[in-house]
Amino acid sequence: MAYLLSDSTSVGITLANTTDPQTILRVDNLVGDPLRFRFFDWGVNFQVESLLLSIDLQSLPTSDVPNIYVEDSEAIALKKRIQFEQNAAKIGIEFLLKNAGDTEWRRISRKNLLNHGRNYLEECLPQIGGYDGVKRLGKGSELAVQLINLGYGLLGDSDLLTIEATCAWSIEGFRKPDILGSPTSFGVDVQPSSPTLIVSANQERARLVVQNVSSYPVWLHFGDSSGAVPYRCLQIGPGGVAHELAENPSLLLHQSAWAIAEGGIARLVGIEVSFVF
Repeated sequence: MAYLLSDSTSVGITLANTTDPQTILRVDNLVGDPLRFRFFDWGVNFQVESLLLSIDLQSLPTSDVPNIYVEDSEAIALKKRIQFEQNAAKIGIEFLLKNAGDTEWRRISRKNLLNHGRNYLEECLPQIGGYDGVKRLGKGSELAVQLINLGYGLLGDSDLLTIEATCAWSIEGFRKPDILGSPTSFGVDVQPSSPTLIVSANQERARLVVQNVSSYPVWLHFGDSSGAVPYRCLQIGPGGVAHELAENPSLLLHQSAWAIAEGGIARLVGIEVSFVF
């Protein structure tokens, strides 16, 4: 197994005044473009290390603190806390999870939020099933939050709820066997007045063979058309000279190929072979 990449980041959202699910993070968006790992059967070890909720609910009545005395037993103290939360004005939030292949959100926890008269922070990692200090997710996973109206409305103009997730991940995989598809042939007349597109961008390109079958030199460039300028890129001379261009990231050969002729209209023919995944 090959080690491919590790990274970490923080992402955050400010909750909108809606009961629709609001995405906190998508694993695939943070891990990046899977085309980087297209030559591998790969997996990701994705960990949410912190999920910090900042709460400021000034539109709700301030919640009184329950009177818990030294002589109260644990059972009585717990009963007072439960009654206190039941009677307090509050907004509910639910944490939702959708894994690869899921079509519906799955509720993983619910939490009630009160107005303590000031802004305060709560670590919500335990609410999403964090174990051993982290919550592990996989490819295709998406974590979201949803506001719940518990009879006191949702967010007022002065309210602010934000969530920040701190994440880390590593990617490992096995190299896939190189399987080549059937060659694709092409033939293009190359103009001397402006660059001509020879082949379009192809992320799976394995090999490109180009032959100049005209009597005029041609200048070839990979990338955008502005780079196809005589004496500033690759020359393919006249008289049937062929150039074989194997996959080489330093030449950016997955990009589009543009050419411009010198002296007259030239003709390029060739074949392109792509990897099959």
